[in-house]
Amino acid sequence: LSRFTLGRMQYEIIPFWGHEDYSKQGHILHPKDPVINIHIPKGGRLSREVRMESYQRAADFFQNQFEAGKPIPFVCSSWLIYPEQKNFLPPTSNLLSFMEDFDILMTKEGEGYQFAWRLFDRWYNGNPKTLPRNNSLRRAYADRMAAGLPAGTGYGVFFYQNGTVL
Repeated sequence: LSRFTLGRMQYEIIPFWGHEDYSKQGHILHPKDPVINIHIPKGGRLSREVRMESYQRAADFFQNQFEAGKPIPFVCSSWLIYPEQKNFLPPTSNLLSFMEDFDILMTKEGEGYQFAWRLFDRWYNGNPKTLPRNNSLRRAYADRMAAGLPAGTGYGVFFYQNGTVL
């Protein structure tokens, strides 16, 4: 067992995938350094309060994997942190707030919506008219799909220390 549920999210230690050093506020992360990878299970809110509580639980749980007193690096690779979402989700979206925790280092666009089952609770059959639109996220993505616009993913990183995303 390597992935642990700690609050709203799940976490595991993996090597940093960055192709070059990442630095923020004088802290440096090198390629292949250990980081806490975030997995976001389907369902539930991603409010700031819920995220911070979960990040803290992960930092406490994995603290022995990192140098004492130093910020702990977190990463995520997901459609949930695809930067283009800033252009089609409402500014009050918890998903956008979650995305802002990260410095996005890489993005990838594709034509498929392989993640759609997570969002719509069903496999995407290629017809956006059949998708549920009962919340703002579903409406935004169904509209994007209907317009023939691509899906994408982001890979992001942040340092966390003392209850704060740096």
